[in-house]
Amino acid sequence: MKKIFLLFAISILVCNMAIAQDARDRDTEEYTVFEVASGISSPVKVETDKGTYSVNSTLRLNGYVKVYSVYDSRGRKIMCDGHKGFERKSTATANYKIYTYRFETLEYVPGSNSDSNSGNYNNSSSSGAEFGRNMAKSVGRMAEGGMHINRDCYPNVEARVAISRAYGEYFDLRCHLGGATGYLLYGGIGKDWLFNGDNKEKLAWHVGIGTYFAIDDNNTVAWGLSISETPVVENYAMMCDINYDYFWGKNKTFGVFGGLGLGAGHLKDGYFGFQEEEFGHELGNEKIVFVWDIQVGIAVRLFR
Repeated sequence: MKKIFLLFAISILVCNMAIAQDARDRDTEEYTVFEVASGISSPVKVETDKGTYSVNSTLRLNGYVKVYSVYDSRGRKIMCDGHKGFERKSTATANYKIYTYRFETLEYVPGSNSDSNSGNYNNSSSSGAEFGRNMAKSVGRMAEGGMHINRDCYPNVEARVAISRAYGEYFDLRCHLGGATGYLLYGGIGKDWLFNGDNKEKLAWHVGIGTYFAIDDNNTVAWGLSISETPVVENYAMMCDINYDYFWGKNKTFGVFGGLGLGAGHLKDGYFGFQEEEFGHELGNEKIVFVWDIQVGIAVRLFR
């Protein structure tokens, strides 16, 4: 008899708890909260079962909302594995159930610059560094791609004499390391007697590194990146150079070449024009300026 009474009492207690919980759930107000991390470019577009929302930092919605997909302001997809559970909050008048989605990690896409761990966008300096690394890798692949293809005149060392707007009337040496393609090292000195540049009083010099493509034993295209003291402007310049060489004769010893170059000058203590209003002239003595080059000359293959 006691066992029957105890079982009856337990049944009543369980029923009361279930009824109380059901009443509590009916009285609970549900909310969904979207939070955007500081490293994500906003506004964020959130596609849900209740429509599409634009969120700058935080947004609270009534009821439970299921999220389908999320994109930042640049159209990059943000990872969303669902809400991070829910938390209950109670006041004297109501109970609350809050579902929180926090958007903080960009979905990794091969070849993109997004960081799949932090979701932060690279700032301008890190983007520049990444661009430099990618370009270096591309140059390396290009240089090494045809190294195994033989060319009778490569590798070699060339002596060159030329007339150039950016380098003055100069002499330089160029070292080609490879076969049909390979690495290029070059450097030289010069003086401006013809173009009357603003920095003509100084001895001009340049050093550079790049790659080349020997179309055949007669024709070669080369490009590189150089640092120079140029007659055009003071305080150094950085140039992207491209040259076309043509050699003739049985031994392909003598040739002519022409080239173009684009770059920037006043690199030492210089500043960009857009920085003037923000920082003033204290950034440097001169604005960084655009520099261009055109050159023609003759070349002799010394060693091969």
